[in-house]
Amino acid sequence: MNLHEKKGRRVGHICQLMLMSRDGTLKDSCHSFVSLEDHIGNDLYQQYPVLESLKPLLEKLQPLGLPLSLPAVHFSLGGRRGVYDFEFWVDDENPSQLEWLVFDQTERYNHLQRIQQQRNELLVNLQN
Repeated sequence: MNLHEKKGRRVGHICQLMLMSRDGTLKDSCHSFVSLEDHIGNDLYQQYPVLESLKPLLEKLQPLGLPLSLPAVHFSLGGRRGVYDFEFWVDDENPSQLEWLVFDQTERYNHLQRIQQQRNELLVNLQN
């Protein structure tokens, strides 16, 4: 097993990569944690309003430039609700396409929320 296969085995369940055209059409997906096979060819801007709101920013992305990063997006991807971190890149091999990298961080953000709630409750108890 090579290094890329090992990486895929370790993080594939929390990371999914999709290719989309600049006009929002889903071209391909690795289907790591949700199958989007039935959505290939669909307009992602119509399907996901949050993406449509990002369209002006996505249009400004440049090849070899910095990604557009959005942490902690409450979102339903292919029916799988969660809290995701998004990164959008211009495809190195085809600048007319964007790479949309989605990290499922639901477990991590839920854990942080529980810690924050415990901290808040402790502070309230200390004030009483």
